[in-house]
Amino acid sequence: MGLRPPKALAVAGSPAPSCRDDNRLTSLSTDQDLVDELKRQCGTPDEVYASPELLRLTLDATAADFAVCASFRYESAAPLSIPIFILGGRHDEIGEQALRAWQVETTAKTACDLFDGGHFFLREHEATFLTALTNRLDSARRKPASGLEVLLERHI
Repeated sequence: MGLRPPKALAVAGSPAPSCRDDNRLTSLSTDQDLVDELKRQCGTPDEVYASPELLRLTLDATAADFAVCASFRYESAAPLSIPIFILGGRHDEIGEQALRAWQVETTAKTACDLFDGGHFFLREHEATFLTALTNRLDSARRKPASGLEVLLERHI
């Protein structure tokens, strides 16, 4: 199609495609199941739970998001040739190993930045997260990707 590939891929709080296990999401079929999951993840402000209108919007969006995630099926494919920048929370149930598995999805370098916090680490450390992401993306813009190089930085 004549389109240039992206300079890089940034992923946050997401296991590599080969490590996804979204089957548990199919069991979240009621509003209460979704509320319990949102509370478990500690990423939804209390004001949302206090407002029936905001809660309804949140539950509908969450149910749609989980349905898309649950429909994913991994198929092995040729690796990308662009850097992958991986960002995750140290205390997220998505462990470092599942984050680092993105390495097999590219022939270029990967970098894994870990932050204090759970799945919504970026809300807890927004400025630090944005600085790390900006730095990674700037490096991809300035330098051509070459060879597999794995970097790990810990933040906060």
